[in-house]
Amino acid sequence: MGWFDTALGIANFGVQVAQVNKLEQLRQQGGQEAAIQTVLKQLENIMFQYHNAAEEILEHKQDNPVAAALGMRLLHLELAALGIAPEIFPDISDKEYAYKTIKLIETSDDELSEALTPEERDQVDQAADAARKLPDYDYYLDNYEKVQEYRAALPVYNELKGVNSAGLTLGFLVALFFVPLFGCSVAGFFGAVLGTPDTFVTFSFLGALGGVAVVGYLWYRNNQKKRADEFNEAKRIVEDVEKNVDLGRYNRLERELGKNKAAVQALRDEADTLVKVTMGGGTAWALPS
Repeated sequence: MGWFDTALGIANFGVQVAQVNKLEQLRQQGGQEAAIQTVLKQLENIMFQYHNAAEEILEHKQDNPVAAALGMRLLHLELAALGIAPEIFPDISDKEYAYKTIKLIETSDDELSEALTPEERDQVDQAADAARKLPDYDYYLDNYEKVQEYRAALPVYNELKGVNSAGLTLGFLVALFFVPLFGCSVAGFFGAVLGTPDTFVTFSFLGALGGVAVVGYLWYRNNQKKRADEFNEAKRIVEDVEKNVDLGRYNRLERELGKNKAAVQALRDEADTLVKVTMGGGTAWALPS
């Protein structure tokens, strides 16, 4: 994603939110102190990243005031959405650092915005909204084909998983039926050749029946192999997507954006262009990721 990854990257924002939620859950459930301290350390690091990013933006604000205002606005919006409050930290020094970081970003956002013209402020507002939507657009587009494959494979997987689990037992029963008939085929052949005229018809009938059994068994085995291959491919797709794609997030995005991939790509390109124009080729600042 070019500048967004390197300058205003917030790709791991969802991970940060998860840490805040995890801390709340651990405290509510009486979690182990070691686990709570681990999460607190991660949140302290997040605040450190945001603080440093804000200071770096301020150092370069004269180079491109509009870009600086956009960067600070994104920091402000994401930090607010993250929900980190000084009160979550037990240590007084961490509380103070969190308070100063939040205050720095809020105040700087206001000051940088006030220094712009009304037209520039509108542009920053629109670009910030566009920038925050880019990760969702990319998530939708990156996983579109995978989810379509998943939806096509899921009915096949559900239909065949019961059949596949019963395949071994069924195969044994089929073999139990066809093997004696195959024996009849062999006996029928030799009986027809070596037997008396009185037994010719009987052995010929057994031979024919055994021949049908052999053909039937071969057809059955071939059909089972095809169904097993279908099942295994569907299973691979279903398990891969359920492991690597957040289907809840994708379905939510699909409800918001629709099912037309080309239309979503157009929205993504429009948002990316707006952000790039607003950045104006200015200095890139590495924001928290």
